[in-house]
Amino acid sequence: MSKTKLLLLALLAAAMLITSCAKATPAPAPSGQSTAPEKVEEYVVVALNWQHPYWIDIKTGGTYFEKVMGGKVKVTFAGPEGIDFPGQVDAILQQIPKKPAGMLVAAFDAGVVPAINQAIEAGIPVGTFEADYPKGNKRWFFVGVNPYKAGWAMGPELIKYAGESGKLIISTNIGASNSEEKIRGFKDFLKDYPGWQIVATVDDKTLVREGADALKPVLQANPDVTAIIGVNAGSGGAAATAVKELNLVGKVKIICQDRDDITLKFIQEGVINSTIVTRTALNTYMGLLLLYQYNHYDVPITSDNKKNNIIWLPSEVDVGTVVVDKNNAAAFFH
Repeated sequence: MSKTKLLLLALLAAAMLITSCAKATPAPAPSGQSTAPEKVEEYVVVALNWQHPYWIDIKTGGTYFEKVMGGKVKVTFAGPEGIDFPGQVDAILQQIPKKPAGMLVAAFDAGVVPAINQAIEAGIPVGTFEADYPKGNKRWFFVGVNPYKAGWAMGPELIKYAGESGKLIISTNIGASNSEEKIRGFKDFLKDYPGWQIVATVDDKTLVREGADALKPVLQANPDVTAIIGVNAGSGGAAATAVKELNLVGKVKIICQDRDDITLKFIQEGVINSTIVTRTALNTYMGLLLLYQYNHYDVPITSDNKKNNIIWLPSEVDVGTVVVDKNNAAAFFH
């Protein structure tokens, strides 16, 4: 082969190498289309008592939603760190001028209803989660466990561990809408077991130490109590602490709700018998997903949903419960 041909082949190979390594130039956007990045939509989750470990899973559901959406959304958690119902109302009202793409509100108290309605009137889609207060509430949907069913679910566990008769104490946060519904469900279950008597209802305020201190004198005044039913996320820890400190482990059975790590530890120790656990992260994930779907899609319930004032979203989504005991407690630690 001649030197000229060799030189030409070398130049051709070099040209091909340069072309393959060169950074591709993006094609221009079609006429009339913007090349600006897609706007990130903000969704706000408004609750209260964020300092409580219960809300870890609620935040997990929100951050997982952000991850799934791949940067299209931002999830903001708002509301007071402690139990402050007026503070939660203020948090809702503060979000309205910001016009988020949607809001999820935990409605434990009737005081949030006017603020929710005001947000909806401002054009912000709002759903409730975790707890609902439907009277007068224009919220579009509720996502969470059906509290009546969750309360009922404690009944079979009570019978399993403590038998068909005895005396019990209910430990709860008195006045919270979801807790009251759980108690109603549990009491309805007990109608088939008239041998059980509720001797007291104690307000533990969702706090372990304060709840234990409230339970101990009631246990001492009722030495024939054989079970405690714990209704909120702090109730199990409160009941177990009281029972341990009074040397009543084994004598007093404990059936409770939720999956705080302290509750799970007491289950592994044999102080708590079982707990009814909500798929809590699903509350936030499903609620945010519904809001996003509404903003981007329109399931044809009618020929024109907007014209006919139809919100096509489901009105209620029950995320259900799981029974956690010694057999599976290890899987639920945070």
